[in-house]
Amino acid sequence: GSHPRQAAAALLARVRELRGALTRSAVFSRHELIGTTLLLVADETCRAGAWMIDFGVTREAPAPLQHDVPWVPGNREDGYLLGLASLTEMLQELVASDEWD
Repeated sequence: GSHPRQAAAALLARVRELRGALTRSAVFSRHELIGTTLLLVADETCRAGAWMIDFGVTREAPAPLQHDVPWVPGNREDGYLLGLASLTEMLQELVASDEWD
């Protein structure tokens, strides 16, 4: 059967792929992503995916955003890449964990 570590590794690969695509995207740099959701899915065969959903309140920003700095009143930053970095770190820890053995 499949192993939870494999599912975590598959999610990690997908999150890294998503982060790379976002950092290259001109659309991403010009939009505030407040209220969006990152949907993570893995099945018993360790197929995994990560998709951005819930764009109902996404707005075009008046100036390009970095997405990797904390929000403070007035800066319009959403910290999206900070969240992806935290998720990446957590998944890396799961993949490397001895608790699976």
